[in-house]
Amino acid sequence: MLQNQPAFLDDYKEVHNEVLAQVMKSITHLNWNVPEQSAMTILVSEISNSIRNNYKQLRKDEIATCFSKGIRGEYGEFMGLSVVTFEKFIMGYLASDYRATLGKTLPVAHIEQRAEPTPAEQWDNFVKRLCVIYAEYLKGTRVHPSEASFCYTVLKRNGFLKLDQQRKEKIQQKAFNQIKTETDPKNALNIPEKRKMNAAYEQLLSKSGDDSRVINRAKALGLYEWFDDLRIMEISIEEAVREDF
Repeated sequence: MLQNQPAFLDDYKEVHNEVLAQVMKSITHLNWNVPEQSAMTILVSEISNSIRNNYKQLRKDEIATCFSKGIRGEYGEFMGLSVVTFEKFIMGYLASDYRATLGKTLPVAHIEQRAEPTPAEQWDNFVKRLCVIYAEYLKGTRVHPSEASFCYTVLKRNGFLKLDQQRKEKIQQKAFNQIKTETDPKNALNIPEKRKMNAAYEQLLSKSGDDSRVINRAKALGLYEWFDDLRIMEISIEEAVREDF
């Protein structure tokens, strides 16, 4: 990990994509709703810029550790989703005994300024990632639901993904059935885990389609169905996201 160059010397897009991946993973682990696209874009960009400008000793491969330990309270009380919170994760990680020992071996890096990607470049990066996900889906590789949910949200907001009401209801019911099966207390391995699952299961049954887990899973399933439509019509991702499509 430490033999790699600091994150601020990496291509900005690579750091941006890693931060986005970790933010989405954190949201999934916390069982939160995905923020609006504009808020998500600002959040990820601010964290990426902060890493490059304020935490130059951090490696890209260390970002996942900062987020993973941070949302679990290892660097102090977790106060919610914000740039300040995630900066505290980074500071907590860099101040840890483990990182302090590793940091002694870090070389001094040459500082190089790189321009932040434009909205058009960010969209291009999204489409490229979507192409990769679609290719993996066609091969039978499972797309992570959190990333699939995010892609659905972006495509829907930009008018490229439209499902009729009947299809939406069918997808939402399928999502509810999946989450219900996954969270059934019968699957618990021990009594403490069963108590936690009982509470989550009761919450699911009371909220039904309004449960955030069901909503995010339905978005993921919606993307999968869109992929299936493209496959049947033999349409590529590039063609599907053209304005004249």
